Amino acid sequence: MFTVDYDFYSCTYGGTEIPREVFDTFANRASVLLGSMLRHKKEQISKDAAGRVLCEICDRLYRENGRDGISQESVDGYNVTYSGSVGHEILQLVRQNFGESGALYRGRRL
Repeated sequence: MFTVDYDFYSCTYGGTEIPREVFDTFANRASVLLGSMLRHKKEQISKDAAGRVLCEICDRLYRENGRDGISQESVDGYNVTYSGSVGHEILQLVRQNFGESGALYRGRRL
């Protein structure tokens, strides 16, 4: 399972959105999500590439957590538009980065 720490997030990836105090919560969620999308050929993915994708997943999870799924809001007529699932965005992100590696999970687990 791939993991990422706050030093990698802030120094290597250059992330600034997530405070250090809550980063581990989002990093754990991101790690579980990425792990569920990959199969046994994880060695084909470099730790640096996985770390960068995990950081981007963390940022998306953090943004979604703050919005509660709201993408637009209007005050006068009180119109609220809810965004699509952040899970779909994360799946697209993982496919873009690791689709050619052969490491994506594509079938049933036994």
